[in-house]
Amino acid sequence: MLHYTINNGLASNTIYDIYKDPEGFFWLGTDKGISRFNGLTFENFTTADGLSDNECFFFKQDLYGRLWIGTYNGQLCYYKNGIFHNEKNTPWLKIPVAVARTSQITINKDSSISISFCDNPLILEIKNEKKKILTAATTNEKHAEVNMFRYTRKLSEDRYLFVYKYDALIVNFKTGKTEKQVPIYPELKSIASKHGPLILMQKNGVLSTIDDECRLSAFSFINLPESSAFYQLLYSGQDTFFVSNSGIKSNRQEIFKEVKSAFSSYISGNLLLVGTSNKGLFLFDLSGKVRNTLDPQPQGDIDYAQIIGNRLLILNKQSTVSIYRTSDFKKAETIQVRQFNQMASALNFFRDNYFYSLASDTNYRIPLTGSPLKPQPIYDGEFNTSPKNFVDLDTVILMEGRQKICTIKADDLKTKRTMTFKRDLGVRPHFKSLFGFAEESDKNIWVSTIQKIYKVRADSLIPQPQFGNLAFREMLFLQQNLIGITHDNRLVVCHNYRGSAVSADTLSSGDCVWNKLLKLNDSTLFITTNNYPRLLRFFSRSGKNSFRIRTL
Repeated sequence: MLHYTINNGLASNTIYDIYKDPEGFFWLGTDKGISRFNGLTFENFTTADGLSDNECFFFKQDLYGRLWIGTYNGQLCYYKNGIFHNEKNTPWLKIPVAVARTSQITINKDSSISISFCDNPLILEIKNEKKKILTAATTNEKHAEVNMFRYTRKLSEDRYLFVYKYDALIVNFKTGKTEKQVPIYPELKSIASKHGPLILMQKNGVLSTIDDECRLSAFSFINLPESSAFYQLLYSGQDTFFVSNSGIKSNRQEIFKEVKSAFSSYISGNLLLVGTSNKGLFLFDLSGKVRNTLDPQPQGDIDYAQIIGNRLLILNKQSTVSIYRTSDFKKAETIQVRQFNQMASALNFFRDNYFYSLASDTNYRIPLTGSPLKPQPIYDGEFNTSPKNFVDLDTVILMEGRQKICTIKADDLKTKRTMTFKRDLGVRPHFKSLFGFAEESDKNIWVSTIQKIYKVRADSLIPQPQFGNLAFREMLFLQQNLIGITHDNRLVVCHNYRGSAVSADTLSSGDCVWNKLLKLNDSTLFITTNNYPRLLRFFSRSGKNSFRIRTL
């Protein structure tokens, strides 16, 4: 086994997809750009090289030799003849409507490509360099729900197959009618479509295929943990590999124990390449020969720390809670959160004497007063999205998911077995995701979509026109400033964000990808990047506020 991480030149240890091009190069989509691997070394690309976004989820090559890249901000981007094409250097790629996050790119039989997005029910069809937007007037509200949509492909002119969580249907965009509808029961848990046939995995573990006539055919069964997300099904001779966030399992019951968070995989001859959510790239020799093991493995950063009673609790990015005695600061206990919650996007936090791990499918609270520590499930029939941020307002918890903001009564969170929501602030009618999320010192909350910034007031989201077209994927308040990271990798410091027009300083960096903003104190910001962290420090000079940034 070979193991590659950022220490070997990878752009990031989180790898969403692996693609092998006709020349034999492996392309790795990560949250910090793209790594191209020739078998020995990595070459990395970011927005400075022409990418439309640094978070790249997957690749699809069309019949014209264009390598299309699915991105977080949804903007079109492809690679051909050594050039990354985006809407700035290739104007016909600009999409005339607001979208966010590419959910799927399908190469159709007629050489056209179909692109769908997480936050908009339209289908963008491209043939040669011509674009066409398709919307189905009869698609009802349930099928317009973003979290229900799973897959689409073109069957013939104007006719498309759609797969949702509870059913599949054929829609005719010319007539605006649904021609056929087939229920999926039990509900669709996950879908694998990147390589080979389209495979559906239902909640009971049944694997099925679906054809162009919208017919489901069950062919196998896979016994994976209930909380597993099924990503791919791979074939290699007589061997079948099931790739999920709980690892990789073969039809011979072989389990690759080194991989606990697989996002993507690829088979090349006798090599199995596996990209993970936090451990980098693994190469396995399917002939069974162990070739090498690289050491040490990368260590995760600390996400959260808190003293509760006589114990210090520290949470790292690998979802491990280390508990230390404050008397001598020796480790007393360790909680592996993933044993309770397998979801990679869980929100983990401490409150009172409880540890909470909340995700879209499974939620747990763990009382920290007893021993041994026993998780208690919290059922959720309403939220149905992975929470990203939360604000503690004493009596209520304000939680932000990808598409809405909800409040939970604090007493309910620690005493009840079902989460109940008082507020649902969302931008769902416009199908726009929530990205940046920031809390002012007076506990006012600001959020950003792909194209606009809002302030949370009572039960509404109030647009903030003073920002114009400025929007952030990450933002934070410090002193009298709003600092944000834009979707095209610019660091922006907004000085009078409450005024009629924002004045801002913009820092573009070609040598790094801005990642996280972390407040150290009232005047200093710690910024993580893929190429050394940075410190941004505010200070006063001649009665005027200024700032300085330096690389650590």
